[in-house]
Amino acid sequence: MIDINLIPPNIKEEIRLSKANRKTLGYFWKSFFITLFICTLFVSAHIYFTYELSSKIPKQKKAEEKLEEYAQTEAKAKSATQKINKIKKIDDSRYIWSNLLTEVEKITPANVKVLTMNLDSEKKSRASLRGSTLTKKDVADFRTILESSNYFEFVDIDNTQNNGDTENFDISLTISESALK
Repeated sequence: MIDINLIPPNIKEEIRLSKANRKTLGYFWKSFFITLFICTLFVSAHIYFTYELSSKIPKQKKAEEKLEEYAQTEAKAKSATQKINKIKKIDDSRYIWSNLLTEVEKITPANVKVLTMNLDSEKKSRASLRGSTLTKKDVADFRTILESSNYFEFVDIDNTQNNGDTENFDISLTISESALK
């Protein structure tokens, strides 16, 4: 087989250039569609993530508002706790004098009259009673009754004085810590 080429060289060159152009045009279209596909992916991803982000922003704002609300509530609770602790501290240092006076009234015999009760402002656990009775024995019995009470300790008769038909007395005593709570 003999291969004879009767096509003139300039047409051969045009054919070769035409084939090369078709091949280049094919590469161009492939590159174009691949680039278009990649751009479409990027645009779709951008739209998707923008939508996702925009739907999460209101939820995030609500969560931040709730967090701020909880923080304010926590601050109020801490403040209330501090106030309660201060009140408890004041209450623990407060003495209930009415209980002490009720105890004195309850244990005082009928023949003894307590005229005054003085509390030492420096030492809140010290007090003195001034009163009157008919005999010194009644004063001694009253001292014994006071000492047997859970409210008083170290009961001492400081002074007795006879005024005719009555016996005046001064008694000093220590008030137990449990009596004042």
